[in-house]
Amino acid sequence: MADFPCPECNICFAAPHQRNGHRRLVHQSTCKIRTATDQITVNRSMDGKYPCPVEGCTSTFERSDRLQGHFKVRHAEHSDSALNQDLDDNDDAQIRAMSLGMLIQPPIE
Repeated sequence: MADFPCPECNICFAAPHQRNGHRRLVHQSTCKIRTATDQITVNRSMDGKYPCPVEGCTSTFERSDRLQGHFKVRHAEHSDSALNQDLDDNDDAQIRAMSLGMLIQPPIE
């Protein structure tokens, strides 16, 4: 039973967390990352990926939470807390766990 429709495209989902994940992945065009002193708004590029906002970094991410984790782990000097930057890029579980403290504010109301 699908009781949770997406307001943008009317696809129905069985649970609100499924709908919300769909909205972030498909319809969200910006995310905001809070740093120690500021908030950075990152716009999704034409290829559908979020580019890292740090000058000289060429990393891009399909999901805003992956950008968030990358930013917090790789660019700790820009984030709220100093983190160990020696993590392996492929260690998604550690990046995801460390990213939980970082704020992303999608434009979903």
